[in-house]
Amino acid sequence: MPSTAVAGTEFKRFIRGKTPWAIVLAMLLMNQYAPTFTPAQRQLLGEALAFTGIQVVVAITVPFAALALGVRAIIGDRETGTARVLLGTELTRSEFVIAKTVGRGAAISVPVVGFVCVVVGSNALQSGRFSLPILLIVLLASVVYAFAWTGVIVGISAASSSTTRAALLSCIVFLFGGLLWSSLTRPMVWTLATGSPPDSQAVQSALFADLGWGSLPNSYFGVTNWAFGWASRPEPITNVVSEVTLANKPSVPTALQSWVGLVVGVAWPGAFLALGCARFKRRPVSPGTQVGYIRALWQRRPTLPSRSNRAPGEFVGQSGVSDMLPGSWQPVARREFQRLLRGPGVWVLGIAVFTWSVLTRSQPSLAVDYFGSTLPLAVAQRPIMSVGLVGVLFGSFRAVTVERETGRIRVAAGTAVSRSELLAGTVAGRTAAFVIPIVLAVLGVCVSSVPSTGVVPLHTLAPYLLLIVAYVGCLTCIGVGISTLVRRQAVGAVLTTGIIGIQLSWYSVSNLIYRGITGVTVSGFSPPADPVYVLLRWLPPINVFSVATNAVLGAPNSAGNAIGILSELQRSSYSQDVIVAQAFGSTVPEWFLHPSITVALFAIWCGVVGGLAVLVFQRRPLD
Repeated sequence: MPSTAVAGTEFKRFIRGKTPWAIVLAMLLMNQYAPTFTPAQRQLLGEALAFTGIQVVVAITVPFAALALGVRAIIGDRETGTARVLLGTELTRSEFVIAKTVGRGAAISVPVVGFVCVVVGSNALQSGRFSLPILLIVLLASVVYAFAWTGVIVGISAASSSTTRAALLSCIVFLFGGLLWSSLTRPMVWTLATGSPPDSQAVQSALFADLGWGSLPNSYFGVTNWAFGWASRPEPITNVVSEVTLANKPSVPTALQSWVGLVVGVAWPGAFLALGCARFKRRPVSPGTQVGYIRALWQRRPTLPSRSNRAPGEFVGQSGVSDMLPGSWQPVARREFQRLLRGPGVWVLGIAVFTWSVLTRSQPSLAVDYFGSTLPLAVAQRPIMSVGLVGVLFGSFRAVTVERETGRIRVAAGTAVSRSELLAGTVAGRTAAFVIPIVLAVLGVCVSSVPSTGVVPLHTLAPYLLLIVAYVGCLTCIGVGISTLVRRQAVGAVLTTGIIGIQLSWYSVSNLIYRGITGVTVSGFSPPADPVYVLLRWLPPINVFSVATNAVLGAPNSAGNAIGILSELQRSSYSQDVIVAQAFGSTVPEWFLHPSITVALFAIWCGVVGGLAVLVFQRRPLD
């Protein structure tokens, strides 16, 4: 059958390449941070002790592998014209999508199965405990988990009209539907449903725990926990075993509990594949012949007649302020600025920030009394951090890659613009294009809040807007740097997704880094009084922006958002924010814990990423 041939070709193509080795290497590196157990906990785990370390490694690594192999599975063939050739045979579009899923899912499953067998065998030799039935169930669950994520990503690829949209949607689904489900999505759903963030009592409720079953990683945890003979809970076995003792070990669960995880594991890929096949059937094979809904709506917008006699590709003339600055980067910046502002993407970003801020403008009286007239800036902080992070990075990770693939980069390279100036102009133009909608959104929130909170003071608004420029500029530099360092769009999409995921889950990542540095296991709920630990929390750009804007708003010194910190001060909120005043008292113990260091952190990020990008770009062929 043609579908079998396509699936076999996909499997052979990827299993013979670098992907399996990269997956195994990533798993082995992550396995170095496997949890350690006390003698009592080792006794509690019994035969499951040899399997505990693989849970989190498989749960995190498999989605990244699925992103790398699946994000361009369908849209890539449509853009290159390969899909037209294959669909010219007896192969239907649905069979084409399913064959891609099967072939690439099998290519991911092979290194996953190899990793599980090697690690479990090594752990069994060290602990002297092993169970063949548990191994078989864990292997089956891992294979199903690999095919499930592959089905989700391939379904998104089939439903998308461009690589950028496929990468962005895959990133959103992976982050909010998988990696951050327990720490961000579940509390967000709870807040939207109840109108208040989850407190310590809500976290312990059965309904809040049931919401944890909605993601693929948590369903994988639940099924494997059942295989270990423990209560089927949607969280790693390390969390479960840390809450019990020999005296209150839960009874062995029934097999019925594991069906919840299986249903979730089948529902996710089934829904996305069905949606992908349905949209793929209605779309032309070549994506360039179709205009998306947002762009079609954007093209119908009313426009004012131009009063200028300048050429369409010109925003400012040669006598503009930017042209007075040294260098020849201005034309590139002008081109990038106009290109983004004339499209709907940056304006959708601004609308998202405005909408999120307005919907969350109603805050408890504690926040209203604390911030007063600056409350609109406080509620806009979280949308700018999250929406800006995802939008700016995904709006920039193809900036140079597309120019190289289409050959347009040779036009600029043939002028007086050097390669370093080309990158500088790209960053400057895109930064300006992203900043304008976000600043307008913030000003819109401030104006619409005047009847309820009053006018925002200028001495607070001005530095807040300058920090937005610094934050967006830093993210744009990182996005353009990614586009310069990678050679393929799919690799750039995976790398961008990883960077976004690491920043949004930095609480857990910083705990692992601190444990690797000091050998001390820590938690955000009980942070150590160590300035190094607090500095680790500040490192990502998203947290740097939070620390800096907290200082402008007068909020306590922390990497958490300003409104969340107030709830944390009441010690009843579901949060891991580390507040300097709580950890060290009222005085700042070290000079680098002062919020002013955030300016240097922004500069370090731009300098390191930008310098590396220039160094690589100058030594790499343009094509």
